[in-house]
Amino acid sequence: MFCKCAATKLIDMISRVKERGKQPYWILDDYYKDLVAYWGTDKAKEKSKKASKSRMSDRNGLGPHKHRAGSRSYARVADILVRHLFSYVLL
Repeated sequence: MFCKCAATKLIDMISRVKERGKQPYWILDDYYKDLVAYWGTDKAKEKSKKASKSRMSDRNGLGPHKHRAGSRSYARVADILVRHLFSYVLL
């Protein structure tokens, strides 16, 4: 579980580095040059474009998806939805 959490955090940190366009102190020069070279490839640009389009998709007139659950687990959200469903059934 630690490795999964660390990988997710690292991906987020690298994404922020790309957005800022400035080398942070914690990435070595050679690694930063490799990242910048990769981000400039057609493959990386196409992947980024496809992901952006997916995130901004319309979803049948509902607009782009926004995460509004707050800091709740999927199990907690499912429990809330079930309770709402039963409250409508009982009415």
